[in-house]
Amino acid sequence: MVQECVTLVFNGIHDFDSDKGSLDAWLAGYARNVARSWWRGAYSRRQAESTLDSVPECAQPDIPYLDGSGSLESALGELHPIDQELLHMRFGFGYSFDEIAQMADLTPVNARKRVSRAVESLRRNASLRNEMGFDV
Repeated sequence: MVQECVTLVFNGIHDFDSDKGSLDAWLAGYARNVARSWWRGAYSRRQAESTLDSVPECAQPDIPYLDGSGSLESALGELHPIDQELLHMRFGFGYSFDEIAQMADLTPVNARKRVSRAVESLRRNASLRNEMGFDV
């Protein structure tokens, strides 16, 4: 809000006329208009939001439970150990690609690519697809 006000003042400084009033009053007018505009936007955003009670519940599809089946462990075991670790960092710990890159001595782009390729390998794994009920 302050940056917007300063920008408007700099863009409109050539319109200031000392015969019509003081510089303080002119600046206060700009600040007042920016504040009003911000509050109108905030009010509009608040009006557009839905309450949690007004959102209908959606049925969640059944997701196959793979724990203990061995398919996931087997599919992960087929990956390179570095890719296994990168997947663990991304999905186990929730690290960003920038954090993974820093810890694994990679660039963020390479970290993202390696994780994406490992996930794609898991998607293509026949035993895992069969266990989850996808067509092979």
